[in-house]
Amino acid sequence: MFLPEKVMLTTDLSALAMGVQQSVALDSAPFVKYAIGGDYTFPANIYINAQYLHGFVQEAGQDKDYFVVNVDWRLATASEPEVRALSHS
Repeated sequence: MFLPEKVMLTTDLSALAMGVQQSVALDSAPFVKYAIGGDYTFPANIYINAQYLHGFVQEAGQDKDYFVVNVDWRLATASEPEVRALSHS
């Protein structure tokens, strides 16, 4: 849970004869962000990752929901890296 302080945005357009404008950039209302997801690798190297997001990372105070899915299919299996011990002679 996030408990933000109210942030005001001041825009000075007096050089364009439009005066100074103020607006709320971030309200002081509390909000919650969370992510729920899972992943699984199927036979034939098919990997699926799915997530439900309530509030994206860069959003502040907005109640937007997202469903994100990633599918990865590897045609060739990657070989494991070789690990060798170094010895002194």
